[in-house]
Amino acid sequence: MILNMAALALTTVASSPSPYLNPLLQFTNGSMVTTSEQWESRRAEVSALVQSTFLGTMPTGPPPELVSHTIINSTFAGDGVLCTFIELTFDTSAGGTLKTVSMPIEILSTVDHPGAPTILRPVFMTQWNHRQWSVYAVSRGYIGVVYPASDAKDAAPLFQKAFPKATFALIAARAYVASRCLDFLMKCWPGVDGAKVAVSGHSRNGKQSLVFAAFDTRVTAVVGSSPGAPIAAPYHFTSSNFYGEGPRTGGVTCVGAKWWLCSSLQYAGHPELMPMDGHGIVGMIAPRACAIATGRQDQASDMVFAGEQNIKESAKVYALLDASQYPLNIYRPGQHHGFDDITTYFDFFDHAFDRLSSYGQAMERTGVQTHASLLRWYRTYLTAAGFDWDVFNSTSTFNRTPPNRSTPIAHRIKWLLALGSDVGGELGTFSMGATYGEESEGSSYIPPMMGHTVSSGLSQQAFSFGDYLNGEIYWRNVANQNDSPRPAVIWLHPYSYNTGYSPSYGQAKMHEMLAQAGFVTMAFDQIGFGLRNNQGGNRFYGQHGGNASLFGHMVKDTMAAVDFLTCRSAFRNNASMCSQHGYAVSNAGIDRIPIVDLSKIYVVGYSLGGNVALHTAALDSRIAAVASFAGFTPFRNDTNDRSTGGIKRLYDLHALIPNLGLFAENLDEIPYDYDDVLGEIAPRPTLIYSPTEDRDATHADVTACVNDARKAWGAKGELLVQLSPDSVTKMEIIEANAAVAWLKTLSTM
Repeated sequence: MILNMAALALTTVASSPSPYLNPLLQFTNGSMVTTSEQWESRRAEVSALVQSTFLGTMPTGPPPELVSHTIINSTFAGDGVLCTFIELTFDTSAGGTLKTVSMPIEILSTVDHPGAPTILRPVFMTQWNHRQWSVYAVSRGYIGVVYPASDAKDAAPLFQKAFPKATFALIAARAYVASRCLDFLMKCWPGVDGAKVAVSGHSRNGKQSLVFAAFDTRVTAVVGSSPGAPIAAPYHFTSSNFYGEGPRTGGVTCVGAKWWLCSSLQYAGHPELMPMDGHGIVGMIAPRACAIATGRQDQASDMVFAGEQNIKESAKVYALLDASQYPLNIYRPGQHHGFDDITTYFDFFDHAFDRLSSYGQAMERTGVQTHASLLRWYRTYLTAAGFDWDVFNSTSTFNRTPPNRSTPIAHRIKWLLALGSDVGGELGTFSMGATYGEESEGSSYIPPMMGHTVSSGLSQQAFSFGDYLNGEIYWRNVANQNDSPRPAVIWLHPYSYNTGYSPSYGQAKMHEMLAQAGFVTMAFDQIGFGLRNNQGGNRFYGQHGGNASLFGHMVKDTMAAVDFLTCRSAFRNNASMCSQHGYAVSNAGIDRIPIVDLSKIYVVGYSLGGNVALHTAALDSRIAAVASFAGFTPFRNDTNDRSTGGIKRLYDLHALIPNLGLFAENLDEIPYDYDDVLGEIAPRPTLIYSPTEDRDATHADVTACVNDARKAWGAKGELLVQLSPDSVTKMEIIEANAAVAWLKTLSTM
């Protein structure tokens, strides 16, 4: 029942480094897994890899024997619920340091009437600080178990001390504690239905719940509630350019209690080099019931895209084992904490254990309302994780003939991005003011939830623009602020699917820093990200087919942002100039925004945002200067076998530019490259910040591209600046200061 944790000497990886997750159905020698018997062997490999890469090794040999269990206290808590505190003692002498380890456990259960036959009940296990979840479990007919493997009460350090030869870090050690508690339940507690054991926990407890289920096959159903990286949100998709919880930025890898092996720090900035990521844990749980629950705007880790990529790869194992209904995701609105609906988790458990009411079963049989809608959980893909370029290419109708090299660069860009020829940065359609609630009601709850609030000395104003988009503008408070126009910056965020432009895990709060530096700063969530993360992926292409692209839409939205800044400045007193329909509405809130100097509208972006910034500047001459941080690598050199993932990263992984997929076998035929984009921006001031260890770029190619483009600046070649620090991709205080310093040099030009 308990998987032997002996580490295997695995030194090779089946596939080359790639931004895609390590294939679970492929052995380290490259052969494929095609049968359930082969999966058992591969599962042992995966187990060894997750242990050696980040978990640490579990104790080997038989589990420590339970030598005693003593009831400490037993009380009734209303409605016939018995709360029993028990001290468990295990013989750990085999480890060589501690003879025994003792720990408390609480069991909550309904007391059967005297003389009545024992009723077998499913078990629900959770950690000490989620005790109320176990109380609720009893109301749903479960035996509730609270075990000591959390910050509130933790027996894991004792087991780590007892087994010094095992390298298991804290999260794995807590999962080990859970298994020892389950030993007791199975052996000693009456009424336990051993075929129905469920576990759940939130955040770090969600991590260990999934690890527990992976290494102890007696667990038959698990919900990881906002588990984060790397277990539910693999490190592949939580590096700094995702605003995620990477090995370094999480701050818990080799610090304090040490959640993970110190050696996993080597993958900070380059998670594509990992022999195995957290999706291996979910794959090991197959074919048992498994779900990952997350808030759509969870800032504790990039959960939506990363979690969906995990589910997408793990589902292949489940399908092989004839359990294709799992794994599932359970979405809720909001942040890491709040809106947690554990009733849904128990709905999931009840369905897995065939405990639905007769009404629920009837609804499933009739098809009037399936369990997916009735219980509000299902497998779905909000993000580009569910995009399939091959299906898109075979089913979509669009112009597949690229313009030739003699046509203007702008036309070639618009073709590749599926932008209509009428998109040229002219004043467009956008809301003028508080016609509904974007600038009033939204400002009371969205900024606190998303972390958009700012420090003293700064002001902010919500607004709407473009095709019913919402954003915020930030500025520094000064006396007589409208006496002279100010420079403005549009800030564009990276691949931060959960948080949009709100940073996390040590990344700089760029919208605030730019405002403090004196710039009127505009920020918004790009389509498919942050508050708009349900607008991308398959939903977007289901609406548009091949007639639009997510990346093109981002460029269009950024142009609309320039429109807004233009109208709120030069034409601020003439509403009819700033609305497609000429509506004259109250601008009371918007009029707080300082006047913008139209000759000093700048765009700054990081990673994805840096790429959008360059393309927008190439198409919109109103942008006076542009800065791109880790924004690109040349198309025509970026083959799909590279560790960057090649252009497939753009046309498939993130579903940004599907038209690029037409050139996967012949990159030389791509209609333009970044030297052309930079040439269109020339001679405007441009900053290319290209760290040498950017996981999404080949630095030598970026430098060669910049050098080729420099001739477009002619005598003003100094206006094209390239900075190449010896670092991985990130947008922390050093990078933020570099952006501010460069922007301030523009005031002297």
